[in-house]
Amino acid sequence: MGDDVAAVAAKIRAAIATMPPAALQQAGECLDEACTVLYPLAEETNDAELAEAIAAMGSAREEIDLAWQLCTRIRDICQHYLVSIGAAGDPLETASPSQQTSSTTTMQTRVRRARDALPKAKPGARTEGWRLRSDGNDEPIRSGERLSNGEYDPAFVAAARRAWELKLVPPTAPPRLAGHVEIKMAVQMRAGQRETIVIDRPPCGLADQEWLRCHRQLPRFLPPGAELTVITSAGETYTYQGEQRNEA
Repeated sequence: MGDDVAAVAAKIRAAIATMPPAALQQAGECLDEACTVLYPLAEETNDAELAEAIAAMGSAREEIDLAWQLCTRIRDICQHYLVSIGAAGDPLETASPSQQTSSTTTMQTRVRRARDALPKAKPGARTEGWRLRSDGNDEPIRSGERLSNGEYDPAFVAAARRAWELKLVPPTAPPRLAGHVEIKMAVQMRAGQRETIVIDRPPCGLADQEWLRCHRQLPRFLPPGAELTVITSAGETYTYQGEQRNEA
């Protein structure tokens, strides 16, 4: 590698090192924690200003997520440029057909296991399911507002915040839709992210196409470009993509 290229590479690496994705992630988590504390107060006091504050935090959270996504993209572009000038390792290789088949088979196996592990859905009971994480560690999920320890589920709080932003319910009304497992999964995702969940029943609103149901609202709760695949215990598959947001 020539001296000039080495100097350029060193400057690019220094620039990459100053990128703040970790700090942005921490800031987002702090906002989530603050909302988790404020939500019970807003519900208890029925105070519209507190609800407005929570909604404003939701807007800030979205801006942080967007900044995180841009920083990550810039970092990746810089790293690919280093590869192109011979200042980094080998370029990323596309998976071979055999590797792709193996990956697909693994996901199919995980879906089958998750479906087999689910109890039969009971009317009025909570929705049960599994999140098939990209790191291979599947985790159980369920609908509802609270965790097993009695505290509010941060995912529910985030979903309630989003429901208020969308004006689906009055600021002082607890949005029941926010407790649905699909909605809670959607608000935990980042722009452009893909996730798969397996649940014991179809998303609500498929049959009647009612407005305030998961089937109609999931694209509005998902971040822009995010994709959530919902697979039922019967093997039905529904995929939802996040809409672009042009909200005032």
